[in-house]
This record gives sequence, structure tokens and C-alpha cells, in this order.
Amino acid sequence: MSTDWNGLEGIDAEADGFETLAATLAFIDGNFSPLGGEAPLVTGLNDELPSLFDGHDDVLAVLSMEKKDAVGSEKRETMSPVDKTTQKPTRKWKNTPKQELERLRVTETELKAQLEQLKRKKASNGALSTSESGLWQQIASRQSKERENALVENAKLRDMMEDNIRTVRALERILTKRRSQPELLTWAPEKRMRILTASDPLDDVALEVEMRQMALDMYQELDRICSDPRFQTETMEVPLSITDLGIDNLGRPVVEVIESRLLPFGLHETAEAMWSLWTKKSYGPIKMTRLTKLHVTEDTAERNIEGITEKRFINGQFQAKVVSRRFIKANRVVMTGVVLMQPVAINGMPMKGVYTRTRVWNMVCPTIDSQGNQVTCRQVYNLVSTEAFDSSSPLDEQEQCIDQLKQFVLSNETSKADFIHQALENQLVNKLTKLELE
Repeated sequence: MSTDWNGLEGIDAEADGFETLAATLAFIDGNFSPLGGEAPLVTGLNDELPSLFDGHDDVLAVLSMEKKDAVGSEKRETMSPVDKTTQKPTRKWKNTPKQELERLRVTETELKAQLEQLKRKKASNGALSTSESGLWQQIASRQSKERENALVENAKLRDMMEDNIRTVRALERILTKRRSQPELLTWAPEKRMRILTASDPLDDVALEVEMRQMALDMYQELDRICSDPRFQTETMEVPLSITDLGIDNLGRPVVEVIESRLLPFGLHETAEAMWSLWTKKSYGPIKMTRLTKLHVTEDTAERNIEGITEKRFINGQFQAKVVSRRFIKANRVVMTGVVLMQPVAINGMPMKGVYTRTRVWNMVCPTIDSQGNQVTCRQVYNLVSTEAFDSSSPLDEQEQCIDQLKQFVLSNETSKADFIHQALENQLVNKLTKLELE
């Protein structure tokens, strides 16, 4: 496309600047309008205009401003709405893909380590809870059985009370009718408790002093007892209860009782509960009918009682003297005791001139069970010997009484150990639940 510059020759260079500008713009509009969609040749004109307007700087400035406005307007018109909306800021990576992959691998390793730690912790807690739940299940089972026995016993006592009330009312009616006839209501001689004489061991002051010293000296034998292989056997299953018949160092027949049990309670609370049982009037299978003496200090206890024991096949009526002592150490609590028990009658058979001497070692110490739980172990060692004190009785009668007493001891010791442990367990549970079960 050629440009006809002849039209500019008619412009007077000396004319007024504004008139020159108007004529130039009119010339541009006539010769540089867009044809067929072609863009105006502004760029070519811009190269030639400075030479045409030498000395007319104001005209050049106006032309330059017009050029900028025209180009900006053209760009705004040619930009489509789609281009305006689709323009998005480019994404800038904080880390390279390789660094991001390495970071994810490190995170994966950390999470795997945390997962393994949680699995080990869960497995450990599961093992602990399994072992502890076993002990608590045993306690719950025994508590349930104890409650059932108490209900049966209460029903039995209620029936006995009602029978006694009916008997008393019948006697009242008889006495009312026969006031004019005096009548003595006395027990039969065979049912009356035998009165102790001065020769009986329970009334022997020297023997009582000997019992106190014996309870003190028994602590020195503790290491020998604890080293007994029956306590040390690794395969020993708890609870352990052994009753054997043997001979003591004086050649007298003795009954040996070994017991070991675990309790899910602390050392001191278990020891305190056990000592409180020893200082009470009675516990276990013993039903006390009379307390003739009770003296308790911080670490000693003495009591004289009369009572009965009732079992399914054997019943006994007795009098007893008990001397106990407690030793509190850093890692264990030991209670020793000496019990003299004089039977009055066994299964209705009067007993004369015989008694039993029982030495008791009761050890409480902390230990670890097979699952690694902290528990308390209670170990008991008893030696029971049968002795005679009435030399005036015929020998055959005395031997018959001793044989009957041995059978009573053998049949009673195991159940007595169970009763005592049940009483201890009840007291610990009562303290834990803040309930006083009578």
C-alpha cells in the first residue's frame, strides 16, 4: 500500500500550530482508515511524522497521546470475554516433587512407628487387664457365693427364731397355768459346759507367759519357713492349700497346713485388714458365744473366748486362748500367733483332758503375678499338735478323745483357712466399696 504524501504539501508550515494539527488529523483520517479488517498503519506513519513536524513539538506530543489511546482501546476491544475469565495465576511449588515425596515417606515412617507403639501398649494393657480381671472374677464369684450362703443362713436363723418364739410362748402359757406348782427349768448335765479347773491349760498363768514369748520367738523361724520348697516351687499354682500329717521335733503328731493366695490389693491395706481380723472377737467359721478377755495394743492382741463351729458332718464346742503379735517391716508384714483350744464336745461326744496347740505364721508381702501385675501375696504356715493334760482319765478314754480331736482338726483346718481368707477378702471389698456388710 503506497501513501500519497502530496496532500501534505498544501499545509502551510508557518501557519498556526492548531490549524496545522487539525489539517494533519484530517489527512490521516482520510488516508489511514482500516480497510478490510486491516489494522491502520500507525507504526509506519509514526516513523515519518517527526520529519514532517520539525519544530512543532506540541503537535508531536498530541499525536503521541492519540497513538497510545488508540492502541489501548484496540487491545481492550480485541480481548474476548473468555480470555478475561480463563486467565488464572500460575501455581508456584513450595517444594519440588522429589522433596514432597521424601517428606511423605518420612511421615509414613513416623506414622508406622506410632502405630506399632500403640499396638504394643494395647497388647500390654490387654495382658494386664486379663490377669487382673481373673483375680476380680474370683473375688466376685466368692462374694456371690458368700451372699447366697448368707441368704440361706438368714433363712435358717429366721426359722430358728420363729421356733424359739413359739417355744417361749408355749412355756409362758404353761407357767401361767401352773404357777402354783414350782418347776425348775435346767439343762441336762451332758449339755452343760464343763467348768475349767486350775489344772487346765487355759487357766495356767505360766503357760500364758510362755505363749507370749513363743509368739515373739516365732519370728526367728520365718526365714526357714519361707524357704520351704512348697512355697518356692516355680510351677506352684495359686491359690495353694496343703494339709499334711507329720511328727514334730518332740515326736508328737502334728497337722501341717500350708496356704498361699494372691490379692489385687496393696500391701499395707491387706496387712491392716488381716490384723483387724486378728484383733476382733471372732472370725472365720468360729461363732463366739462368750468373750472372757480381750486385750489389744498396737502390735499385740490377747483374747479368751468360748464358741462353736458348725459344719455339715462335724460340729464342735470349745474354749480357746489366743495370743498374737505383729511385725511390720519395709517389704513385708508378719503376724505370729499361738492358739490353745480345749474342746468341750465334738459331735455330741464330751471331750476331757485334751487340747490343741496351734502355731500360726501369717506373712503378707508384695509380688508380681505371671502377667506382670503388682499384687499382694499372703502366705500362711500352721502347725497344730494335739496334747493331753488330764492324767487322771483312763488311758483308753484319753486315746479315744485324742483320735476324735485329730479327726476334727484334719477336717476343720482346710475349711477354716478358706473361711479366714473369705473374711479377709470381705473386709477388703467392704473397705473398697465403702459398704459395711454385717
